[in-house]
Formats: sequence, C-alpha cells, structure tokens
Amino acid sequence: LTDTIILASIDLKEKRVGLLSIPRDVAYPLGGGRFEKINAVNAYFEQDHPGEGAKRTAEAFSTLLEQPIDHVLRIDFAGFSKFIDALGGIDVQVERTFTDYQYPTNDKKWMTVSFRKGPQKIDGRTALIYARSRHGNNGEGSDFARSRRQQIVIMAVRDKLLSLGTLTDHRALAALYTTVTNHIQTD
Repeated sequence: LTDTIILASIDLKEKRVGLLSIPRDVAYPLGGGRFEKINAVNAYFEQDHPGEGAKRTAEAFSTLLEQPIDHVLRIDFAGFSKFIDALGGIDVQVERTFTDYQYPTNDKKWMTVSFRKGPQKIDGRTALIYARSRHGNNGEGSDFARSRRQQIVIMAVRDKLLSLGTLTDHRALAALYTTVTNHIQTD
C-alpha cells in the first residue's frame, strides 16, 4: 500500500512549490458504488499492470481531482533513504519534541523513536522514520502532523538540492538518479 501521497505544484518562474498531502484513508471510488482507501489504488494498478502502477495511479487521481498531473514519481523506502544519504543528509527543523512508541520494524514488531524540537541534520534512515511516524505523542500522532513532517522533509531535500546547485548540474542529477534507479518508478 502507498504510505504517502503528495501532489506537488512547481512554479519555476516564481520559484515556488505547493504541496498537497492526501490522507491515506480517503475513500477512492472504484465504481459501482464501491470504495477503497486511496492508498490501495497504486497496489491494484501495479498488480494488474506491473511497472505501470505509478503512471496509472497519477492518471486516475488526475481524473478524480479534475486536475492535470503532468509527471509522477514513486519511490520506495530504500530509495528514499539512499537518496537523502547521497545528498549527505538533510537539515530539518523539528517543530515539536515527540516520541512514538509504536514505530513499525521490518520484522513486524515495534520500536520506540523520539525527536527533539529544534534544528537537526538527519540521514536517510532517520528522515524516513521522521516522515513515517504515525503514533507520536505531543500532537504528532495525527495524519495531519505526519503530512506536515513529510512536507518538511521534501522542502529540506529541495533546499539541499538548491544549495548544492544540483538542479542545474546534470551530472549530479544523473548520479543521484543512478543511486536510486532500482527504487523509483516514474514517467
């Protein structure tokens, strides 16, 4: 299932980015009066059309939202972590101290994770935990708080890319892409 769905609008002229996080439990119409959680849509498309899940999901969301989606990028957890590590980590401003006592591990158990308020330089693994945490205390246990943290991470990646001049360096972009090639699906 899709962990995160974010629509991004990039205005190159004004150098602005708008992000819209779509909660994973939003009902998606399947037709015939049936609905499914929106985070399952990609899994269905990928099952029926291997390698095309991201593209078909973007087309379906475009139709649903009556909004053109020009490009799509799907990245798995390993690729997300590797990308951030390839950047040398990112700087984030943690807005509130919180602890999540139910962060899922790869062996289907739980671990406790904590973040302290303030500026932090984090690696890919830590960024993934920060972005995925769903059961934090201190107001950080909602999908809205989680979406906010995900947007903070995306903007930190953007800032790092801009500070390195990477967006104008085709070789650097190619190197980053090569790092995560096996973890990305895009059009």
